[in-house]
This record gives sequence, structure tokens and C-alpha cells, in this order.
Amino acid sequence: YLTEPIRNAWGNLKIPGEKLALIKFLKKHKKNAGKIIIIKIHPSESIQKYKKWCTKREDIILTKKLNLSEAIAKSQIVYGCYSYALFIAKCDGKKVKSAIPKIFNHIKVDSL
Repeated sequence: YLTEPIRNAWGNLKIPGEKLALIKFLKKHKKNAGKIIIIKIHPSESIQKYKKWCTKREDIILTKKLNLSEAIAKSQIVYGCYSYALFIAKCDGKKVKSAIPKIFNHIKVDSL
């Protein structure tokens, strides 16, 4: 999962878009034996921001230490919202999925 500093609320909601997307993603992807979720923190963001949003699950690794190419290489599927890094992952042959909740289908993201 690739984070990005969206910082704006979507629609009439009072929470930042990146928080909503991550919470919905984590609810959808419950703990699954043998699967690890790597959350690659954007370089301009604090890891502390995401620590407070994530539940304490052993299957989640929050990291700023991996560079983008390492994070993509370790992934089977790459999730994110609008990040250019999704395009890079797609070019690397990875399966790419949007983490934007379906409730916001009116927000158009060009298909990769």
C-alpha cells in the first residue's frame, strides 16, 4: 500500500482522504494467514501519522526504510490512491488497484 499526502477531505466528510482510503482498505483486507501488508509511507509524511490510524496487527509493516523500487518488488499487488508510483508499479508488471472507496466513484482516476 503506497501512502500519499492527499490531506483534503472527500465530499462532505471531515477526515482526510488518505485516512478514509487506508481505513477502508484495512477493513476490506482482514488479517490473512501468511499475507503481509507493507504500508510504504510517502517521503513527505510522518510514520507516526499512520501508526495512530492502523490497528495493532502483526500482518502490517509500516516503513519509510524501503525505497519505492524495493517496496514494489516485494509486492504481489500494489494499492494506492492517485500516486504516480502506481504507474511505476504497473510498468514493472505488478497488479495495481485503487484504494479509493467505491463511494467516491464520481472521482475519476485515469486507468493505468
